Amino acid sequence: MEKLVEIVTLTEGLELEVTSGGGYMLLGNDECVSFYFDTNQRAYVEASSYTLDDCPSVFLTGTYEDAPYMEVCFPEYKGWRYHSSSGGKSIGVCLVNRCKEQ
Repeated sequence: MEKLVEIVTLTEGLELEVTSGGGYMLLGNDECVSFYFDTNQRAYVEASSYTLDDCPSVFLTGTYEDAPYMEVCFPEYKGWRYHSSSGGKSIGVCLVNRCKEQ
């Protein structure tokens, strides 16, 4: 059974939504994690940030001009840093533990 990563939608895109119910873990340890989640249409990561309680978050947008943004965060990885991602209907994300970067 695959481990599901909790994904919380902070702002709703008009047509964009996470359809997988969570992220599917590909690789994970106490230094970095890699997982993917599915969306209902092609999207890409426009920017990354942190929530007020230090959870990494990404801003997704659709592939057409003036597409609305949708922010999702990963509360299970509070204090971790967004490292990279891919786009498409499956969004791949890699997070790095900031405490282990020293």
